[in-house]
Amino acid sequence: MKNINNLIVCGDSFTEGHEMGETASWAHWTADSLNLKLINLASGGMSNEWISLQTISFLQKNPHLWNNSVVIIAWTEMMRQMIHFDDMGGKIGKWIWSAQPNDFISDDCGEDTPGYWIYNNKNALYPFFSDLNWALMKTYQSMLMVKTFCDAKGIPYMFFDAVNDNKLYFENEKVYIRDYKFEKEEFNLDSSLDFVKNIVDIDMVNLLFDERYVDVDGTPILQFIHKWGDERYCEGNSGHTNVIGAKEVSKYIVKHYERIYNK
Repeated sequence: MKNINNLIVCGDSFTEGHEMGETASWAHWTADSLNLKLINLASGGMSNEWISLQTISFLQKNPHLWNNSVVIIAWTEMMRQMIHFDDMGGKIGKWIWSAQPNDFISDDCGEDTPGYWIYNNKNALYPFFSDLNWALMKTYQSMLMVKTFCDAKGIPYMFFDAVNDNKLYFENEKVYIRDYKFEKEEFNLDSSLDFVKNIVDIDMVNLLFDERYVDVDGTPILQFIHKWGDERYCEGNSGHTNVIGAKEVSKYIVKHYERIYNK
């Protein structure tokens, strides 16, 4: 595309770079390959709701970037749900946190994090953060907000998944989702509230997962780096892409970008 100077990205630790920093992020090498200035809004551990609001608020405040930027979002784990935490003036202070399944099974976050409070009050909090259908609805809502904003402002964009496959598959009158081993499991939409089913349906899936929703060799990043049983893509970065892995992921993102926008 002509007149594109900036790459604006958002996501979780896979986009931020985790422990190794920016060179372990696909975004760094994508910007380098496309000769674009990188604006990285990502933050590790954040939810899809946070990613959506972070992206839209930044774009809304910077209209001078609309005509010369492309937005690429790497969506995260659908079960992460954004919460605001306030320990009422104690040592932790105010936090934005993503309540996630691991918070309910492990207390290894430490006493100075909201995760410690979630684990120690898990019996009371679990019913509020356990519904997969509700979490998927909030993820789709988050995606729709970014998509609608970018379409309205004429901003080119691409989406893909970092942690899990967020797409529902409607086949033979049944609904499936792909798990962490990338095997299809039946997904029970019938157990959802009507409010959820009005949003999470085949029409929404077809709207969101169009040609601008791409993949990394058919998988999210997390599955890709383990796909061939080759740990060289994540060695030294605690299950996230290292520099080698980030470069490989970037090749797929650049390929899709060229296919969609430089036809």
